[in-house]
Amino acid sequence: NRTLLKIDAGYRLKTGIMRLYLGFKTAGDGGDSNTSSFHFYPDLNIEADIVDKYLSVFGGITGGMEKNTFRQLAYENPFIVSAPELRNTNDKFELFGGLKGSFSSSSSFLLRAAFINYQNLYFYVKDTTDRRKFVPVYDIGLTAVINLHAELGWTFS
Repeated sequence: NRTLLKIDAGYRLKTGIMRLYLGFKTAGDGGDSNTSSFHFYPDLNIEADIVDKYLSVFGGITGGMEKNTFRQLAYENPFIVSAPELRNTNDKFELFGGLKGSFSSSSSFLLRAAFINYQNLYFYVKDTTDRRKFVPVYDIGLTAVINLHAELGWTFS
């Protein structure tokens, strides 16, 4: 009985050393017959070359709605109760930035940091009726997440 309709639109622009993506995302969340809501998210990304082909800096802001399904939750935690309450997770906004580039033609790197605010992010807690099972519990307030990401790539030939 839950529906989620998402529409994304945007425009890419490349000029010299800069690349820009301007867009937006929308989500119509029909939780059940009593609750439905519409969400609007900016989708902006800017990237600029500091050293051509070797170092770029990027940043942006985005958001979105993630549909949570029983199949997804059971794959993540096979000990989940058989009929959990399901809500969609609202990524209210994600502010991100970082560096990416390469040391040579066969290597690459990425450093990224993000600050994300979620609403209805789920957490697993033990079921009070069956201690061998877990129930997803949703944080109805805002859950703030700081994400730090680093990767290093090497191409062998």
